[in-house]
Amino acid sequence: MGHVHARILKSLPGVAVCGVADADIEKAAHLAETVPVARAFGGAAELIDEVSPDIVHVLTPPPTHAQLCCAALEAGCHVFVEKPMAMTEAEARGMIAAARHHDRLLTVDHNNRFDPTVLRAHAMVLSGAIGELAGVDIFHNSLPAEAPWVAKLPSGDWFNDIDHLFYLAEFFLGPVARVRPVSTRSSDGRVVELHVAAENERGWSSLTYSTLTAPFQIRLRLYGRRRTLEVDLMPGLLLVRREVGTHRWLKKGVMILDTATQLFLQAGLNSVRVLTAQEKGWGGLRNLLNAFYAAIRNHSRSPVDLETCLRIVNLKQDIILQLHG
Repeated sequence: MGHVHARILKSLPGVAVCGVADADIEKAAHLAETVPVARAFGGAAELIDEVSPDIVHVLTPPPTHAQLCCAALEAGCHVFVEKPMAMTEAEARGMIAAARHHDRLLTVDHNNRFDPTVLRAHAMVLSGAIGELAGVDIFHNSLPAEAPWVAKLPSGDWFNDIDHLFYLAEFFLGPVARVRPVSTRSSDGRVVELHVAAENERGWSSLTYSTLTAPFQIRLRLYGRRRTLEVDLMPGLLLVRREVGTHRWLKKGVMILDTATQLFLQAGLNSVRVLTAQEKGWGGLRNLLNAFYAAIRNHSRSPVDLETCLRIVNLKQDIILQLHG
C-alpha cells in the first residue's frame, strides 16, 4: 500500500512525499527511490523528527496503528491511517482523543465508500430510481496472497477486511445497531468464512467475508422495491435488474438482452477510460485522498466519520465475543 499511496500522492497538486519509514530500511529506500526528494528512514519517529511532515500516512499492520497515529498527532501531523482503524475500542478512542486534543485531522481508509461505481449506485438509491431500499447484500473475499501478519490477527483474516463491508452497509442503510455472526472454521479453529446478519438503522444487511473462494471480488446487491442494483467493484460495473412487463416466456430472453446490453456498454466505456488514461486505478482511494487533503486545506471535517470507525471497532469486538464466547 505504500507504493499505491506514493503513486497517488505524486499526482495530487501541492503535495510532496518527503519521507518513507519502514522497520526494514531497504524497503523504505526502495520506495523512496520512486519518489522525488523523499528520504528513507528506519522508523516513524526518526522520520517525524528529521523532516517535520505536515501529514503522515500510517500503512502498517493494524496492531501498530494506535501507537504510530498518536505519536504523529502529538507531533502536530494530520494522519491518514489504513483500515482497520484499531484493534480495540480503547485504542480507537485514544486516537480520536489525540486528534481532537491536538486539533489535527484523522482519517481512516474507507476507500470503497468513495469508489466511483459505489457513488453512482448511492446516487441512484437517493434519487428513488430503485424505489425504497429494502436490503443490502455484500460479498468480499481475500486476496490470493495476504501479508504474513494477517494470519496473526484475532480470530482470522476477516478482521482485516470486514471494515469494508460494514462501512458500505452503513453508507446505504445507516448505522449498524447489532450483529449476528455465523462462521465456518478450519481444523485449527480459525474462521475461514464469516457470515454476518446486521441490523442497520433502515433495514438489514447480509455481509459475507470468505477465504475459500476465487477470484478476488467485492460485490454488492442493493434490493429496492422497484429495482435491484448489482455492483461489481473490480471491473467497475453497475447492473440494473428491473421487472420485465411482457409474457412469461419472453421474460428470460428480454432479461438476458438487457443484461448483455448493459455489460457491453459499460465494458466499452471502461475500456476507453483505461486506454485514454482517464482510469488510473484505485478510484475510491484517489477520491478519498483528494477529499482528505482538501479538508486539511479548508480546515473542514474528515471525509470519513470517526464515529463510524469507532462503531466498526466495537462491532468486530462483539463478533469475536459471539464467536468465541
